[in-house]
Amino acid sequence: MPLLLVCCQVLCHTMPKFVLKVKATLENIASIRVEPNNQWAMVVQNADASESCEAYFSRDEELELQESRGKANFIKKWPMENKQSYLKIIDPKNLCKGEITAEDSEEWVPLVAIECRGLEPVAWLPKPGDFTVTTTGGSVFQDIEFDDGIWAEYDAEVDEPVSINELTGTFEVC
Repeated sequence: MPLLLVCCQVLCHTMPKFVLKVKATLENIASIRVEPNNQWAMVVQNADASESCEAYFSRDEELELQESRGKANFIKKWPMENKQSYLKIIDPKNLCKGEITAEDSEEWVPLVAIECRGLEPVAWLPKPGDFTVTTTGGSVFQDIEFDDGIWAEYDAEVDEPVSINELTGTFEVC
């Protein structure tokens, strides 16, 4: 095996980076914008997948790591583990768009990237307050809530239904 490939595998194993990609079908929606100080909600699991928990974190909230000068956006001490596990929000090469536009309907869009140590994300939990929706008619909806990946409303300004359907997220190693 080439040395470069071995080094990449070792680096990725110790400090993997994940990007949350989201896909939805949009009807009369111009954009779905992530709130600037969004509090993300995810399910994370430890390295051997024996434990999991919900993680809530935001870019603006940084926590001090024990025995380190580093900071993270979420810290977890798993049972029977000596070291802290953590994640921090990153933006490698401006990869994440921060919004889904009408042109992105039914396409995977990178919204947030995280660097992890001792844990990895397994599920994204969209919640009220994550997004601001602007319709093609110019109306703005905030604090939208998804029910099984679906949100629907009526834009009275232009007399048309608006909806987000099949909202789903996946994590990819980046």
